[in-house]
Amino acid sequence: MKITHSIAREFARDGIGYIAYHRVAEAYRRGFLKKIIAASFSPSEIDVSYCVFLPLAQKLAKILTKIFPLPLSFTYRLRDRVFDWNASMVLPQADIFHTWYSQALLSMRQAKKRGQITFLECPNTHPLNMQAIMLEEYQRYNISFLPGDKKLLEVALKEFEEADFVIVPSQLSYETFIERRFDEKKLLLIPFGVDIQRFKPVTGGKDDVFRIGFVGQIGLRKGVQYLLEAFNELKLKNSELVLMGWIHPDITEILKKYSGVSNIIIKNFMLSPESVYHASSICVFPSIEDGFGLVVLEAMACGIPVIVTENVGAKDVVASGEDGFVIGAADVNALKEKIIYFYENREKMIEMGKAAEKKSRLHTWQKSSETLLSAYKSALEKQAGKNFLTGEN
Repeated sequence: MKITHSIAREFARDGIGYIAYHRVAEAYRRGFLKKIIAASFSPSEIDVSYCVFLPLAQKLAKILTKIFPLPLSFTYRLRDRVFDWNASMVLPQADIFHTWYSQALLSMRQAKKRGQITFLECPNTHPLNMQAIMLEEYQRYNISFLPGDKKLLEVALKEFEEADFVIVPSQLSYETFIERRFDEKKLLLIPFGVDIQRFKPVTGGKDDVFRIGFVGQIGLRKGVQYLLEAFNELKLKNSELVLMGWIHPDITEILKKYSGVSNIIIKNFMLSPESVYHASSICVFPSIEDGFGLVVLEAMACGIPVIVTENVGAKDVVASGEDGFVIGAADVNALKEKIIYFYENREKMIEMGKAAEKKSRLHTWQKSSETLLSAYKSALEKQAGKNFLTGEN
């Protein structure tokens, strides 16, 4: 069995590039990896001879953005379309082609022509579900620009139609596809995992500040607006709210309202989010749309209880009242209630943090990789009537 993995991002860095690395790593260790096609690469255990570097799309998008005031959605579409075309030209012969939605229509078609089985990964809920949620949120905040890009959406829907299998990371995401009448036979639920060697509790080093941590894109989709409102209204003594991430343009006006609040701290995203988890008392992930939310497992692995919403796919791993809480999305009062609970019950907070760390060990990348490799194996066996992992008939 030979696998090619394609992603129009920086492989092994952050976001879906980080997830892609963990989707590939075990296949590489077992000798199943053929090539990784990516826009760029961060250093990893994978030998550079397996990497096909396609920087054209990112370079072109950066150049045009500097010259013209292009909307983000158009820049994303341009970047993904150019990368897809480029990837389709260099696609090697393999058995499996694993790629990511909105960036793979041409390359998937080329892979299918060569008899390869195509796996398309979607880290979010169904795009139409995400679009509906975000349109409503933008209207609520009187934001003039629209979420997403119509042509990008059309490409994504076509990709879902043509892919042999579509991978989603949570029950929430799975259900949004079923609600859109997607073929359940093509839909695979393969959750994300966590690196428990990297993300783990630390002993000592914490001060006595009650600190709420958030890691991720700082924008409306992640529900940061509700977290800011809840925290500001509570005015808890000796407390801080720390937000680490890239600031999306849709929240800049809202952030201005809190610019003078000394205990609201915004940090640029770093490649060491564990520094926020280790310094925090709790972590809050109040997204209004999130296919999974990898940061939830990371925080739990660091021994921190979490508060997540019903619209976060990682609620699958949270037992409300045991290792965190699951609340309604866009519910400021519920956020305030659970934050106060932890603020007033420090011993219970520590107890739930220990339970969260224990729970995280059940959701490792190793376990996720085994599920993915089994899916590849099953697809190939159905295609050829042969066990490609062992070579037996």
